[in-house]
Amino acid sequence: MVAEVGLDPIDETDPRAVSVCLGLPDEEVFAFFAPDPGDQRRIFDRLSELDPADFVGELRLEPHALEVLGELRGEYRLAIATNRGHDMTTIVRHFGFDDYVDTVVTARDVTNPKPSPDMLLLAAERMGVPPGEALYVGDTDVDGQAARAAGMEFLYYRRDPRASDGSPCVDHPEPPDDCLRDLRELPIRLNQRGSS
Repeated sequence: MVAEVGLDPIDETDPRAVSVCLGLPDEEVFAFFAPDPGDQRRIFDRLSELDPADFVGELRLEPHALEVLGELRGEYRLAIATNRGHDMTTIVRHFGFDDYVDTVVTARDVTNPKPSPDMLLLAAERMGVPPGEALYVGDTDVDGQAARAAGMEFLYYRRDPRASDGSPCVDHPEPPDDCLRDLRELPIRLNQRGSS
């Protein structure tokens, strides 16, 4: 999107650029890469012309995501809280997330997206779960900030896609002590959490 309006393309090898793209809502991402309001308007105009169905086939789930959601579905209330916006309905439909989760909250459902806690609090409210009893699994520092602000326990997920062994947190400047490196570990962690 940035390159299409004549700006320098985003460097996918820059950890800060990747963090901004993964963790912030569209408005903040485009403001970061295109500080000029005119460039931002051109990006949003271009974005509004796109149909998410045209690119959803290029998206890939993290390994074992649906398998783990299926395992957790019978025992836990599940939600998605994402800073994504207009394309999330297409993504949910494409991957069949609505078969696994009770609710999906996007940046369009709240006034203040992550790192504000609003999204997480709304998801907990919709599911009837007190925030202090919820666990939020996320893959960005913004997710951790939102979870802390919501009073939720947080588990950082970071698998390095370049590492064949799935080494955790290698691209994180200060890897959290409690880092999930394989989604299949999540049910085990939840069982341990429930027994403590």
